[in-house]
Amino acid sequence: MMKIIFTKPLTEDLDRQLDRYLLAIRQKRDATGVVCLVMALHLIENQEKFSLIRIRPDSPAQAQFNVPAVGNAPEITVAFNADAIEAIPAVYGVAQKNFYSMVLQVYPVAWKWIVQLTACNQVHNLTDINVTNYFKQFPDFKRITSFNGYEVDGKAVLPYVKFITSTITWPQSNSSPKLVENDEIRSTLLRGSSFVKRHTTFSASAELCRQLIDGLGSHVNKFEIDEKMIEAVDQSLAKYWDRELNAKIPVKLIAMAAAYAQFRGRDYGNWIQGKRALSHTRPYIINSWKCLFNVLLK
Repeated sequence: MMKIIFTKPLTEDLDRQLDRYLLAIRQKRDATGVVCLVMALHLIENQEKFSLIRIRPDSPAQAQFNVPAVGNAPEITVAFNADAIEAIPAVYGVAQKNFYSMVLQVYPVAWKWIVQLTACNQVHNLTDINVTNYFKQFPDFKRITSFNGYEVDGKAVLPYVKFITSTITWPQSNSSPKLVENDEIRSTLLRGSSFVKRHTTFSASAELCRQLIDGLGSHVNKFEIDEKMIEAVDQSLAKYWDRELNAKIPVKLIAMAAAYAQFRGRDYGNWIQGKRALSHTRPYIINSWKCLFNVLLK
């Protein structure tokens, strides 16, 4: 079944005049402002990768920001580059210098944020809490999530994720509509993150069923687990984002995997398929599995 995605437009046109854009989206110069700005800048920079990008008509050709007048020092316009930011006279203070330096510092890694959050949202709709946790999870991002003492507000960033998910046309591939399906993207931009792996995995069923199979070892035949079942599990493990392959894992095997996890005292968290499979299995069958586990595996 194909997931239908409706375009979710951003409330404000994108703008290279960074201070004006922050005002338009009602964001402060804090961690959330950093993330929103770098995402907006990447959307402008990579607009050919999206089907619907609106840029304010009077947006300057290059990114810049204004620093308000202070005393006798007039308002100045600063180009968005390291030399120009560093050259802001001391009379203007350091608040804006520090903020835009942070934006410039994280800009190179922000495309990876965009790809990872979009890949996750293509498999399971993210919530604002998910987005907040994404920025909390990685040590490299601590300097951002603690900027000015505030963490990233997922509620402010989530509209960008939803917009990107609904408009992204990159990479051009009819065979891989999801980013996680692309081998190159998966092996470069999506690797090394437990958050991304968890949120791009359609269900934990394949992994927990494989734990059951490995745990049973030579006893799998006693539980009527055949090669076809094992193949279904392994195919789903290989393409962990695929809804259709996940659906080929028998409900009986999923229920058995849930019972096995309980037998081992493992917390399988919010594994909806496992809980549902157990609820559809007669209690005496579950008890018989656990008795066999106890006899064969103790």
